[in-house]
Amino acid sequence: MRIFNGTKLQVTLPYAGGQKITIDPMSVSGNVGPTDELISLIVTAYKDDELAIIVSGPYELATASRNPVAVSYIVQTLDEAIRRFSKELPKPEEKKVVVEEKKVEEKPEPVKEEEEKKEELKPEEAPVEKKRGRGRPKKNPTA
Repeated sequence: MRIFNGTKLQVTLPYAGGQKITIDPMSVSGNVGPTDELISLIVTAYKDDELAIIVSGPYELATASRNPVAVSYIVQTLDEAIRRFSKELPKPEEKKVVVEEKKVEEKPEPVKEEEEKKEELKPEEAPVEKKRGRGRPKKNPTA
């Protein structure tokens, strides 16, 4: 199992036997034996947008998946981990040119004529409101 550090800071994790795992920013650790304690430490101390757990093989996958929270941290390959964190890197800002447009105010036309026409129509002649969507075709259109 390897661990990818997607942060801008160096990460140091305690490991079995008093050893420590040090991972530089935006880089991957060496091979590490997966333990339940290490997995639970990663998921409690870091977010899934900071570290990724790269598993290779069924034993490592089974060990990592024993902790249900670790599922969002697990990736299969180093390329997948790099893709996950490369999306979150800030892109250089582009200069935006702001062009102001002058708005011309138009006078609204009187709406009274249309309202009067609607009131004068009989209920049979009133415009039918169309339903949205296609709907289901009728089997017998003459009925």
